[in-house]
Amino acid sequence: MPHRYRKTRWQRGSRTYGWGRVGQHRKSGSRGGYGL
Repeated sequence: MPHRYRKTRWQRGSRTYGWGRVGQHRKSGSRGGYGL
């Protein structure tokens, strides 16, 4: 299933990885589960 990683390919050096422009997935710990 290579299409799963298609999004992360171009987001390698994007610093926010599709989490928006400002909050770099900082409060993601409160959501629980799923590492990142």
